Amino acid sequence: MTDLLCHFDAAPTLGGHALRDDPPPGEHPANRWLFLLSAEVREGHVTATPPLCHRCAPRVARARGSRKRSYTAVLVDGVRPWGVAGLLYDPTTLRPHPATDGGLSAVRYRSPRAPWVVAHQALISLHGITPVRLALRNTAA
Repeated sequence: MTDLLCHFDAAPTLGGHALRDDPPPGEHPANRWLFLLSAEVREGHVTATPPLCHRCAPRVARARGSRKRSYTAVLVDGVRPWGVAGLLYDPTTLRPHPATDGGLSAVRYRSPRAPWVVAHQALISLHGITPVRLALRNTAA
């Protein structure tokens, strides 16, 4: 996650994305990351999902479509470290604190709770988000 390499093949993810149409002037994806997320995405969206390279994105989108799962493809101008997802402990009892959804607790960096979490995933926030449509033709090399 630190280097923002492709989630599937660890290739660089900046530029060369699988866009259906040419981007409008000023929207060239060369300096943007492509994310394929299963949620509605807004400015500042927090995720543990790494970006995808242009070769893997169409294959991942086709696979998700075949499983009847929707996705949102977005180009992102900026990615900032946000925090971690992990097992949060109560500082008074030293017992695990149950997460609200039964999974991992999301804790911001510099939060008073940060010292009490055993991190499992890095979380990032996405900024400068532009929704895009992917070309789903076969782009396998």
